[in-house]
Amino acid sequence: MKKFYFTKTKTALTTLMLLPFFSFAQINLLQTTNNVITTATLSCGPGNNSTAQNDFARLYNLTALGYSKFQVTKVSFAVHGFQLGTASNFPVSVKVYASTGGTSDANLTLKGQASINITAAMVGTVVEVPLTTPTEVTSPAMLIVVSAPDGISTSTGFFPGGNSNGQTAPGYIKAAGCGATNFTSYNDVGAANQHLILFPTGNATTLGVENLDSSNKAISLYPNPVKSIANFSEEVSNIKITDLTGRTIKQIPASAKSVDVATLENGTYIITATTKAGNTITKKLVKE
Repeated sequence: MKKFYFTKTKTALTTLMLLPFFSFAQINLLQTTNNVITTATLSCGPGNNSTAQNDFARLYNLTALGYSKFQVTKVSFAVHGFQLGTASNFPVSVKVYASTGGTSDANLTLKGQASINITAAMVGTVVEVPLTTPTEVTSPAMLIVVSAPDGISTSTGFFPGGNSNGQTAPGYIKAAGCGATNFTSYNDVGAANQHLILFPTGNATTLGVENLDSSNKAISLYPNPVKSIANFSEEVSNIKITDLTGRTIKQIPASAKSVDVATLENGTYIITATTKAGNTITKKLVKE
């Protein structure tokens, strides 16, 4: 019987990197407050330190970050635990997906990938995996995945590293052997305090400057910040509000000049709508 579990081996500390972190004009898109490895994150397996097929991921709402596109040059992830067992090697893949919103497989398109063999020497470190060809993803969203193969038959196990020091968005796991056939938030598998250390590095192209409005600056959204009712300066339709992970929070298909956001949690959201002319507008909305 397989289940989600994590190792309790020794932990090691890596160099502190604060959010955001810039290096040689490239950007590390960090969702963890820092990259100090203090714990393993969940892996699916039988509980004897061997693990099944596991995919670990983080979702980035590029539009919310103010980027029209992001070119990934490398992917980094933390390793907390690893045992090779009888396998000759253990190749792990990093994958870059474009997402039309959220983590559903139907919304994902694979754009690039690379692989690396995990070794015991990597335990307690943040491993960098360069992409042979830089991979470009356009808005609205990007999913970064670490994919580990099934190691049960060779008693091989892989546990990515994490901490509980804070994060701006949850990590995700997909493991069919434990019932997670789609990417599932760590929060939804009872691991809200396990903050997966995984991030891409690359070059960003920024969107326009006015409230992320890429198509019609004549339409305004007010008040912003807002406590209850947000108003458009003219009637729009197909209103959709998403959070910073790309998850849809609210949709209003009918035409309207306002939207009630009183029940939303305080924070930053992205609101898109269709104008009478058929153009799509994108605004940043701050709920307080």
